[in-house]
Amino acid sequence: MPRASEIKKGEIVRFKDRVCSVRKIETRTPSSRGSNTLYKMKLQDVQTHQNYDETFKGDDPFEDVDFVRRQSSYSYFDGELYVFMDDEDFTQYSFNEADLEDQLSYLSEGLGGIIVMVIDGTAAGIQMPASVDLEIAETAPALKGGTVTKRTKRATLSTGLEVQIPEYLAQGETIKINTETGGSSVSAGPPALLGMNCKIATTRTVMMRTPAAAMRGHLFGRSLVPPVVSLRTFFRSTMNSFTS
Repeated sequence: MPRASEIKKGEIVRFKDRVCSVRKIETRTPSSRGSNTLYKMKLQDVQTHQNYDETFKGDDPFEDVDFVRRQSSYSYFDGELYVFMDDEDFTQYSFNEADLEDQLSYLSEGLGGIIVMVIDGTAAGIQMPASVDLEIAETAPALKGGTVTKRTKRATLSTGLEVQIPEYLAQGETIKINTETGGSSVSAGPPALLGMNCKIATTRTVMMRTPAAAMRGHLFGRSLVPPVVSLRTFFRSTMNSFTS
């Protein structure tokens, strides 16, 4: 018997003798010590499509529902219905806009990894993959040097979903979106250079002190740099030292 803390968005549960799909989950962590984490869920009756907003404690139990999970892919939209195809036997499952709601923001043609829940031969809902790759359809121009900051900008993706993305990304690029939170998983920070945790500014020269070995004028027996140098000169000299 599953408990509230184990339920995922898109799953089928039994609530007050009704078979419902879980449309949305919000986790509320208490600020006071000893209080229970609460799970606010939006449930939708799979037959009547009536919605219920309910709050549960983490250990509140749900009754098991007998249903079949079918691995499927999104096929096409016929103007009224969104059609999914079973990956194994090619059965088609159709849903209208009200059935899918916010899940539409993550659907792109040919998307696989989708689970269709089937009860007594009827498709009751879908469960999206944990993440999807979507193209950036519209955003401000990429900011040169934006990789050295964690600033973000607004972007509209190919499905119409609006998210915040790192400044260095441009229109036409693809990013990974978490279907649970709606956030992007692109890292805005550059990798460490030569093992040193430095941030390189683009509008001014960054000065740094060299290591003790450099202050003595030698690194592996080679002359390196004076005690205070520009960061660019330091790294160029270090690289030449290793490659020459």
